[in-house]
Amino acid sequence: MAVYGSRSGYLFGFLLNLSFWPFSLDPNSSLAYLPGLPFTEQWQRYVAFDVATSLGWDTGRAITNFVCIMLAGPTVLTTFRRAARRAHFEAPVRFTPPRPTETSED
Repeated sequence: MAVYGSRSGYLFGFLLNLSFWPFSLDPNSSLAYLPGLPFTEQWQRYVAFDVATSLGWDTGRAITNFVCIMLAGPTVLTTFRRAARRAHFEAPVRFTPPRPTETSED
């Protein structure tokens, strides 16, 4: 689970950069998005942009996710398991027949 958290930290940063990359740089830059270029060249530009601008932040996020999950994960999972046992999610369902209603005569 900690490895998944670490990878998701990198993925989050990667996708966050993708949301503003086409709009953030001067078109004359070698890292900028240029419409009409082949996918491989756009991909190289984007990866270079991601490494240059936020790889350090993404690494910090990934390490923090990993450490927090390693520290808090066992306790949280124990709590969820206990709550699931106490909630009786698999309790049998019983339906009771409706009670007859009393009618009052005036």
